[in-house]
Amino acid sequence: RMRIKKTMLLWLVLTLLLAIRISEAAMALTVEDASKLFMCQCGCGMTLDSCYCDTANKMKSQIKQKISQGKTKDQIVADFIAIYGDQVLVMPLKAG
Repeated sequence: RMRIKKTMLLWLVLTLLLAIRISEAAMALTVEDASKLFMCQCGCGMTLDSCYCDTANKMKSQIKQKISQGKTKDQIVADFIAIYGDQVLVMPLKAG
């Protein structure tokens, strides 16, 4: 009887851990999602996700690299602001 309870508890814990891992993967940041946050810096006035110039491709590569390093969306935004300034953002950060 005690062994059955332990087995059931173990299965419950494993199921919860698996559910957490699946939800993390589903919520993972993609280059496409992050590209929607930024303006291309070539001067075209387009968002990064809709521009395919060399500058846009370079910026998308930077995003891909940062995602592979495990950086969050907020960290990538902060990195891009540090590199390109506030004008890189599609929408300005909320202040105050």
